[in-house]
Amino acid sequence: MRSIFFLLLTFFSGLNAVLHAQYFEKCTANRLYQRDFQSVWDSLSRGIEARESDYKVTIPVVFHVLYTQEEENISDAYLELLIETLNQDFAASNGDITKVPLEFSDKIGGSKLGFCLANKDPSGQEKRGIVRKKVVRSPGLRTSAVDGRLLIFYNFLGGSDPWDVKRYLNIYLCDFSGEGILGFGLPPGVRNFETEDGVAIDYREAIFGKKLGERIVLGRTLTHEVGHYFGLEHLWGLGFGKSCDQDDGVEDTPNQEGPYFGCPDGILSSCGSPDLYMNYMDYGYDQCLYFFTKGQVSRMVNVIKLLRPALGEDYICSKDYPWTQEPWKVYPNPFSNTLHLHWPEGEGKDFRISIFDSRGQLVLERVLRLEGYCTLNLGYLPPGIYWLRATHDSTLRSAKIIKL
Repeated sequence: MRSIFFLLLTFFSGLNAVLHAQYFEKCTANRLYQRDFQSVWDSLSRGIEARESDYKVTIPVVFHVLYTQEEENISDAYLELLIETLNQDFAASNGDITKVPLEFSDKIGGSKLGFCLANKDPSGQEKRGIVRKKVVRSPGLRTSAVDGRLLIFYNFLGGSDPWDVKRYLNIYLCDFSGEGILGFGLPPGVRNFETEDGVAIDYREAIFGKKLGERIVLGRTLTHEVGHYFGLEHLWGLGFGKSCDQDDGVEDTPNQEGPYFGCPDGILSSCGSPDLYMNYMDYGYDQCLYFFTKGQVSRMVNVIKLLRPALGEDYICSKDYPWTQEPWKVYPNPFSNTLHLHWPEGEGKDFRISIFDSRGQLVLERVLRLEGYCTLNLGYLPPGIYWLRATHDSTLRSAKIIKL
């Protein structure tokens, strides 16, 4: 493990603004494998795999916020936005899902994998799933000199002990700027130490709307790493070089030569078929990643059923299943001037529309007749994060919106 650590240091030395750069290995999940997950998966005896529509579960999340400076101590509000983004991205209810090119629209997979903040600890005591710890230095990927353990997962090594890894999704936020990555997610069975299981992202990846060069932070780094946690690989397989010899093991994701960066456009091919560069498991900017495929959703569902069966078994969340809500979409999100609301269940009703800024101050309120769709012209608002609420009698719908 120490050799991996020194390889990372050598590979990324001299990058002064790595989190702002366009070309870098933003996810180092497979470099941390001590066993190849695809081999683990292929060794299992499996019956007929479940379709994505067959399985519902709400997964309790625990955030471990490890900080040295106060700016790294990410607020509860941003953590809740991360959970909301996971719910939207995994259900294919994200506002930018409409940007998937028509050629790939039949591949879009919407799961019933939901996420919510845990409200009970492993002993059953009422406790919110947010652990905050001031550390002397951010543990990052640094390993001890003793046995190759990842410091981030251990109190005694300066990190934070995870809550029961079989029952909770543990998400770590810390400063990865010295590591040259944005995060990592560990599939089941790839580490030699059982407690080393979960997801980690750089704290900046929770600051919604933050511009890092041309990239806008929208929480998609966490979506990507949770995909790894549920057994997904990068679309090009385990390597980082350009090659068509490997793939991700998912049938409906065409093999591609390597990662895409930035915001590509049009139909691009590398291994004889169109590439899904707008898929969450590629390396594009957050604002240009939109979906998982049906095959990826089926893989994640079956990984949970076979290798993470205790996730969501006992209900330790404060909210209902997110998919029980009526269809509700706000798009495009982020937006520049015009915002559209789509709510078929509210057709023909008068609704009060309220928008609050990040400080909780009301910036817009009006009553509109909702005919299934509604358009708001908000070009006058300054860039930032806002909360939108639509109410009618006792009915309430809300969404975070990001103005560019």
